Amino acid sequence: GDTERIIGRWLAQDKARRQQVVIASKITGGQNVNAKNIIADCEGSLRRLGTDYLDIYNLHWPARYSPQSNWGQSLEYKQE
Repeated sequence: GDTERIIGRWLAQDKARRQQVVIASKITGGQNVNAKNIIADCEGSLRRLGTDYLDIYNLHWPARYSPQSNWGQSLEYKQE
């Protein structure tokens, strides 16, 4: 959230800047990924950035609390 606030303040200094940049944000993966939380997190990002749209919205996976040694398992890769 802090980085979004900093970028939002920078964007507010010159409204033309928004058209010159690509803005991406994310939601952290895990059990919190549901329609309600995706909407709430996205709206929070928009508010902090001071914009009405994002160019890219990512699912950040694995969840932050996943130990690094478990990253591959948490993604459940299946090779065919």
